[in-house]
Amino acid sequence: MQKHAPKIIAAILLVTIAVLALIAGGKDGTGIFTTPTNASISDIPTEMSDSVSESNNATVDKMELFERYPKQPIKSARYEFEQKIEVNGTIELNKVHNISGGILIVASAFSDGGDFNTDKLTVVVIKMSHDGVIEQLLRLDELDAPRYIASQITLEGLVVVVQNHGEICVYIIDKDLGCKLITKLNEQVNSASVLTTTDGFLLFTEGRGIKCYLFSSQKTDATIDLLGDEIIDVFIMSDEYILFVSDVNDYHVVFVDKKLVIERIVTIRDRKLISVMPSLVNNEIAYIAMEYMYNCAYITLYNNQYFTSLGACYYLGIADKVEAYAGDESMLVGITQDNKTSIFLVGENTCISSLDIMTELSTFCVVDYYCNSRATYLMIGGDDVIEFISILNGETQLTRLRLSNASHAEFLKYNSADTTIFYATVAENEINIIKPKK
Repeated sequence: MQKHAPKIIAAILLVTIAVLALIAGGKDGTGIFTTPTNASISDIPTEMSDSVSESNNATVDKMELFERYPKQPIKSARYEFEQKIEVNGTIELNKVHNISGGILIVASAFSDGGDFNTDKLTVVVIKMSHDGVIEQLLRLDELDAPRYIASQITLEGLVVVVQNHGEICVYIIDKDLGCKLITKLNEQVNSASVLTTTDGFLLFTEGRGIKCYLFSSQKTDATIDLLGDEIIDVFIMSDEYILFVSDVNDYHVVFVDKKLVIERIVTIRDRKLISVMPSLVNNEIAYIAMEYMYNCAYITLYNNQYFTSLGACYYLGIADKVEAYAGDESMLVGITQDNKTSIFLVGENTCISSLDIMTELSTFCVVDYYCNSRATYLMIGGDDVIEFISILNGETQLTRLRLSNASHAEFLKYNSADTTIFYATVAENEINIIKPKK
């Protein structure tokens, strides 16, 4: 699912904007499902509620400190700071979240030395200050075989979802790394995603079909099953949720109320939905959809009920692969044909512009993306290299930062000037963190 927040939206969506400002799904959201999370939250609770039943209480380590606690950043002539999280074993960067008191880094690791120890492969949450000081570590090592599935900032804290054998375990972690297991679900899944709501969160799981769980006050309030194989995106309206669900050759737009009762379903035949974002057309909400059909990429504009197209359908070209990432005010589209990728920005009212991005990579994909009214920032990856590119004030004046021997990467945007980049190395024994100079 993609992150999204239109520049201007009707009054009924004001609550939506306030909630989505706390989220950053994606994609990965890279929005919420498919894009990394680049949002900030001003007040994650410091204490967990006691409303969880005794049978669900976790025995997770409360706060494990680094052997080199606090671990200071490395002085650098090139960057404002550099930092490393190093293990004697393996570590995988899962997700990065920005909070008012610092940054929470979620990773999967096995280590018998270095910055911390684990007795098995487990999920860890690392707290780092905004100036690069590693402060605290939490290990979810009460589980036999935890596998990271998803994490997201919510109004109740950081929700972390892990698979453990045939169960899904859902944790809530506060900004001081206090942790509580709020539920276990008897389900085997391939992936899961979390979406913040005004009074809790939604948990989507994808395995044998799609399930949606509604949580409030750290309890499950409702559950529904959905047809399809993947959640593409979800929009929160004043009185309903709108779910975009892909199927084999079609996709569905599912309108459900706040109790997860399905109101109606619209099916778009013979089209694959890559991404979707809201837009304002003639003072009414519309939807810009990036669709793929018959090996061709199209941008289509739909009305607010998604019943009919508004007559705008734009052909972008023949494509072997199409990627699209909905940002705050525009959608980034990458179309690959014969190992050559073209990048487009699609704005409100389907305004389409081509980005002249030159790269030395033979093939590449979009790793992360963020866009506001002034600038576009994106990471592209390929050939064991990550390139961070910024395009300012609508002009293709590229500021390039090349990260060699990199695998998974994310970046956080605090404002127009501050960026921190996180990336794991191909060697898989460290996470590198850098903050470029302004």
